[in-house]
Amino acid sequence: MRFAHEKRDALAGVLALSVAGIVATEAKTWVESLLPTLTWEWHWILTAILIFAISAAIAFWILRLLLPVLGMALLVAFTPGRVAERLPRLLASVPSGDSSETILDAVTRRILNKLLKPGFPGIVASLDDLRRDAQSDQRSSLNETIASMTDRWRPEDPFAPPPSAALTYVDPIHGTIAFGEEFTWLLTHPLIQRLNEIRQLAFAFPRYPGGTHTRFNHSIGVAHLARAAVKRVLDANVLYTESGESPITLDSREKDRLVKLATVCGLVHDMGHPPLGHTLDRFFRTRYFEGEATSDADKEFLPRLLNQLEEPVASIGQFRVNDVRQVLAGVDLSGWNVFLSELVNSRLDVDRMDYLQRDAHFTGQREGLLSIDALLSAIRPFQNGKEVFLAFDEAYLSDVEQFVYARDVMYLRCYEHPNKVVSEALALRFVKRLFDTNQALASNLKTFALLTDAQLVELLSALAGSDDQELREAVRQVFRSGALSYREVESASFTDNLVDGWLEGLLADFTLESRSLLDKVTETEARVARAAGIDPRDVVLILPDPKANEERSAGLDIRILTRSNVGYRAVPLLNERDDSSPSEVLRRRKYVSKEIVDAASDIEEARRAAAKGMSLLGIIRGARFRLRLFLHRRSWAAADQVRRAFRALGVRSGG
Repeated sequence: MRFAHEKRDALAGVLALSVAGIVATEAKTWVESLLPTLTWEWHWILTAILIFAISAAIAFWILRLLLPVLGMALLVAFTPGRVAERLPRLLASVPSGDSSETILDAVTRRILNKLLKPGFPGIVASLDDLRRDAQSDQRSSLNETIASMTDRWRPEDPFAPPPSAALTYVDPIHGTIAFGEEFTWLLTHPLIQRLNEIRQLAFAFPRYPGGTHTRFNHSIGVAHLARAAVKRVLDANVLYTESGESPITLDSREKDRLVKLATVCGLVHDMGHPPLGHTLDRFFRTRYFEGEATSDADKEFLPRLLNQLEEPVASIGQFRVNDVRQVLAGVDLSGWNVFLSELVNSRLDVDRMDYLQRDAHFTGQREGLLSIDALLSAIRPFQNGKEVFLAFDEAYLSDVEQFVYARDVMYLRCYEHPNKVVSEALALRFVKRLFDTNQALASNLKTFALLTDAQLVELLSALAGSDDQELREAVRQVFRSGALSYREVESASFTDNLVDGWLEGLLADFTLESRSLLDKVTETEARVARAAGIDPRDVVLILPDPKANEERSAGLDIRILTRSNVGYRAVPLLNERDDSSPSEVLRRRKYVSKEIVDAASDIEEARRAAAKGMSLLGIIRGARFRLRLFLHRRSWAAADQVRRAFRALGVRSGG
């Protein structure tokens, strides 16, 4: 608000000088009328100057106090609707100095605080009551708005089954996918159909315009692959153990149950995604899921939503919603349910097979493509005790290696592309601001999470207010490729031996996923901006994504089925303890020098490094666990100051 105060003082000063000039002129005229023979010697000139100065000072302070009153009077007289629109926001008490406070807010606040409170305690008490009522109404209104927007995803309980009919989809990745009529009730449920309005890749479209496919597309593909994988395993009728091979001793009813349960798990596994997919994971995790085991917001929302699918799931037969919940969560499992759980949620599962293939196809990243048929053929059920685990035949090791390589390529080129991560950070700013200024949203979190991408944009635009053009334009920019205006200006390794000072504290919050983490990020951006003399909105700090680094972790617990003297063993694809691996490519993996790590920001350089005996696993893993600082092009002239300011926050030599 310093800018608003400076404008007011400047206007008061100009008007005061004008008033003083008029007073001095009138004083001169008056004196001359009294003393016609007056000679203007120096003492009379000093008197005139003194009158001018005193008049200017008095006029300045009077005008400084009266300008807000005059401004408010004009606003009330000529734009009463605008005042009425802004008053509830004022009474909801936006903190003074907040970046969302407009000049009109400041004017009104000054009138209420400076003029009314000292002299009218009764009015103050009434205004306090009005403030509380307005705040309550605002919370109620916002919650009602969100509830109204998400009503379409919360049907009458129970959701009436549609006419029974088999459903067939034509998918660009897997071809024709058919579901029997027993799945129609589930497939047409609003909570499943909602996924049609959640983009799979969120903000990849600024760079990859084709990457606008939805989570419904993906869920259909995962269900198809899960069903196909279980059918292949059961048709092969071989169970692998440490003592050899044996037939699968399941009757036809149990086999049918496994196939259908795998299909349902594939269909519903992404149902809990809030708007913008994984964009808001860190916000939900640090604010509301602190200390929870999962890093994904959708895993927290999914169990409650599954309760609304009791009847559609039960109608399929042989299992209940609780069975689906246990398989997806990987808890309280035994026998073949362990195999199903790993099939839909592990380091190499049908979920990852589908999204890598689908994302690579729609973004044009040919190196991200997989041989899915070969991976399905490689699946082997390995029994150890009473549990059956997912393993992959050693004969298909090259296809597993291609999966690992394709995953790393997609993370490097797509999932962590600068345009994508900056767009996500900007969207996160608005959602954080929305929750910070509307505390009641915390109690309505699960309903908020039902919004779709388009509904969230509509909500943010509406809350920006028709008079807050700057904020409305910023919202538009976020969802219209605004990230293209940002460029990466600096990066630094984010490890405890390479940062200290302020950044060391940020690392501690990052490691603990503390509630203050996002506020710390905002303050870091502000510190850099202040030191460089630019707008804080032009600075974007990107933290490493724990999920991304976990996905790229070389301690891959993908089981590879190898032959032993008497039977089979299931060994990890790569053992972190001794770097042992059935893969010759992964055995060459090693921690690499800083020069190679820096080069890994370019895929071609990474390939050359890999050809020298250093696998992409280690190279990319080290290269991307970094803080990344982006700068808007309008402030690019201050790039050197930004770099110095950032490194002054605690980047050690070599970081």
